[in-house]
Amino acid sequence: MKTYSTKNGESSVPESSDKDPKKSVSRPDLVWRLMLKAFAAACILAAALSFYLYMEIKRENIFGAVNGEKDSLSTASREKLEQALEILRAQDAAGKALEKNPPAVADPSR
Repeated sequence: MKTYSTKNGESSVPESSDKDPKKSVSRPDLVWRLMLKAFAAACILAAALSFYLYMEIKRENIFGAVNGEKDSLSTASREKLEQALEILRAQDAAGKALEKNPPAVADPSR
């Protein structure tokens, strides 16, 4: 390691370690500059893509209406509500039947 001495020669200060001692890169400043430019380009690209997606979602071109329908909320029909109520009533009846007559199989969680 290269050292520098003061005028009287009593103390020596080692050379700073930020240089490339093995000389694996001939111009490290060019590498850092390239890395900085690549990072800046990636940030600009990410910002542009985010803005584009924001505008498309705002216009409802993406995640908007399905099959050309602009009204995303459809009204519930009487038949569909009755079917849902029948399913819920059947589940409630099955639950009450299980409460009155528990299964003979042992519960492994207990």
